Amino acid sequence: MQRLTPFSFIFAAALFLQPAAALAADLPALKDSLKRAHETGDSFIFDATLEAAAANNPGQADELRNYAASLKGSGRGEETATPAAVAAKAPAAPETAEAAAEEETPEQPESGIFAGWTGEAAAGLAVTSGNSNTRDVTGNLKLVQDLVMWRTNINSDVVYSKDNGEETDQKVTLGVRVDRKLDERRFVYGEIKGEHDKFSGYDYRVTETVGYGQRFTPWEEAMLELTAGPGFRQSRTTDGVEEFEVVAKAGLGFEWQINGGLSFIQTADVTAGQEYTVTATETALKTRLTDHWQMKTAFTTDYVSEVPPGDRKLDTRTSVTLLYGF
Repeated sequence: MQRLTPFSFIFAAALFLQPAAALAADLPALKDSLKRAHETGDSFIFDATLEAAAANNPGQADELRNYAASLKGSGRGEETATPAAVAAKAPAAPETAEAAAEEETPEQPESGIFAGWTGEAAAGLAVTSGNSNTRDVTGNLKLVQDLVMWRTNINSDVVYSKDNGEETDQKVTLGVRVDRKLDERRFVYGEIKGEHDKFSGYDYRVTETVGYGQRFTPWEEAMLELTAGPGFRQSRTTDGVEEFEVVAKAGLGFEWQINGGLSFIQTADVTAGQEYTVTATETALKTRLTDHWQMKTAFTTDYVSEVPPGDRKLDTRTSVTLLYGF
């Protein structure tokens, strides 16, 4: 409770005993009186000054009370701006709904060729069945850049095998796909993929395609991606025959996050042309070991519908690899 001092009583008595005409001053003078009363630090004096000024100036009473409230909110000796001044100093509201939406939009990932890349690298041993049963070494590198309007996927695979000192498998694959997003789920893309498979009957295959893709969420923990489009394929067989043809390509990618440490992956890729059709699939389980390390167990198939005599149409591979994510 504010303690009333003799000075308080003397000030209040003088205030109430002075003529009404003396108190009926212009607004700036009244505000100056309130400010000086506030600077005394005595709430009794301040309240008495306010009530006297309001009683003798009823037409300005509301504005005086608002000004007094602003002084109380400012602390002793510091004048707080009137409500109009406070509004003037407040951050300006966005003039349009578009401006408001822009202010609330979270910061987007940085654009640029070196921004936003993530990926994983894998290496391991595999057991191959087909025309030969071998032990081989496999390696894989995946890079993804996911920006506001663009997404880039780079994928490379290497398989190299020897059996009793003799080379039995040598395969290198490199693919690059660039997506132009239409919205959160739909996109158009361009892709180029090159393959060298020494023991499949083809020295190389290069396929360029464009197409349309869409992503679906069958349930909360799963993502399904479907793609399709036309393109061209250039290839050369091991006996020197070069081929050029129009192709149609369709792809499927499915990933299910079973729990925090286990996920299921299924992919399928079919490229069909007049000369032959290539089908590749992968069925895999990934187990998280640490924040960066995972173990992947996979079964893959590669099928070429037409190959030179003596070469294999189907390769299957079971592999266990260790992955590092970054």
